[in-house]
Amino acid sequence: VDTDTEIALIERPPWPNEAPAPKQKAPDTLGSLLVVEDNEDLRDHLASLLAPQWVIHTATDGLDALDSLKAHDVDVILSDIMMPRLDGLALLEKVRDDLSTSHIPFLFLTARSDDETELKSLMLAADDFLRKPFDSKVLELKLKNLSMNRQRLQAYLDQMPPKVSAPPTDGTPEPQIGSEQTLSKQDLSPRDHRFLERLTAWMETHYSNPELTVANLAQAMAVDERTLQRKTRALFGHTPAYFINEYRIRRACEALADPALEIQEVAYQTGYNNPRYFSRVFTKHRGQSPTQWRKNHPK
Repeated sequence: VDTDTEIALIERPPWPNEAPAPKQKAPDTLGSLLVVEDNEDLRDHLASLLAPQWVIHTATDGLDALDSLKAHDVDVILSDIMMPRLDGLALLEKVRDDLSTSHIPFLFLTARSDDETELKSLMLAADDFLRKPFDSKVLELKLKNLSMNRQRLQAYLDQMPPKVSAPPTDGTPEPQIGSEQTLSKQDLSPRDHRFLERLTAWMETHYSNPELTVANLAQAMAVDERTLQRKTRALFGHTPAYFINEYRIRRACEALADPALEIQEVAYQTGYNNPRYFSRVFTKHRGQSPTQWRKNHPK
């Protein structure tokens, strides 16, 4: 019996099974964009203009947008401010207050040109602001930048666990994402920052538990599993199961630096009660076996 067949015959382990890593986008798009605009002609124009670069969802006002956010995974929101039933500012506030959507970049496109409105939108954590009438190229570039910034943050957060710090108050420049193992609170919404801190602390305490499941993690974060799925995909680009395994593998890499530890000891320490399965997961995540990793990364 070959190795893969033997592993398949082993009783399903209690730890999370491997899952595909990143959420897949439609080919040649920047992601999913929700366009919130009560003017039908302008809404159709924006959808047509941006469709080559984005998977488009549309909403007629803030309430319609909230329904769309429940039905679709959205990467960026483009919204008017003055709308019936629920205006753009109220929509933004609800988006930032909901853990399942608090990470979504938000761009206002509005005819309101007063500084007070722009200030209020930024205070509510809008990511950008563009006044009507607008240059289509400027709009396209702003949306692309929001998408790229989110991807850079996602790539950085994937190097978990980073240190999350408050912004400097002495006038010194803040480190850029990826330049140091430091993440400013300004790079995340307050709700996302709290979620990340709780997630890091809980994983650090429980990653060695072989009984750990995605359901356990969701319960610890006080969310349902669907919200956890959306959140980990948004923050790290991975499913919760993949995230748990990746966290363990990072800890395994640290443990492998100690030549006194046997490979099976490292497996048990990092939550894998089957060393063969540990080796298989490690190889998938690092492209080499634990033995090869230890040889290539001497202490």
